[in-house]
Amino acid sequence: MFIATMSARSRSHLAQSADQKDVTQQLTASVAGYSDTFMLGFVISIIAVVVSLFLRKNQKEKQVN
Repeated sequence: MFIATMSARSRSHLAQSADQKDVTQQLTASVAGYSDTFMLGFVISIIAVVVSLFLRKNQKEKQVN
């Protein structure tokens, strides 16, 4: 999922550049794709932490305590 996101976002950023054959523009688009992917990972991890706070204990754990 992250590789597909990085690839799609890099292509999207490259399509917006003025000269798509310029190596600097290609590297800039790749870095922007990496950045977008890390932001996606950050958002997913924050959602996972928030969801984990609302998980309920198992019945066995409640009986022990």
